[in-house]
Amino acid sequence: TVFRAPSRGTYSLEVDYGGCVIKFEINLLEQCSIQYTLPNTLRLSTSPKGRSGTNFQDNVLTLVTSNFVKNVNALVYNRWGQLIHVTEYNSQTAEASFNEVIWDGKVNGQFVPIGTYVVVLFLTDLDDKVEKFTNSVLVLS
Repeated sequence: TVFRAPSRGTYSLEVDYGGCVIKFEINLLEQCSIQYTLPNTLRLSTSPKGRSGTNFQDNVLTLVTSNFVKNVNALVYNRWGQLIHVTEYNSQTAEASFNEVIWDGKVNGQFVPIGTYVVVLFLTDLDDKVEKFTNSVLVLS
């Protein structure tokens, strides 16, 4: 059985093995740092599976995070530094992790020109600590 601690604190574990009781107390001091994965390329395609034809969607940017991320703000900027897309997700659970599409390569329903775009992520953990991550994404046709 796996227990996922929702936050820092002291947790007690009691195991009864054939009448022999063993007690443990665990003091959780820190949560792990936020981990995330974001592709560095995006292929412009109207196909739901992307151009590769596989189940891997290479035509959208999908953000995957570790547990305990309760809020995601993703900002996409063009090469001139103009903000062109914003995505925000909020979690409803303590064991939050995200596996969400944050951008489909479009602005106002039209595909963007090929080139490099900047994605700035603001990820908030359960203690309301916000971490900022900056990534570049190459958009291909």
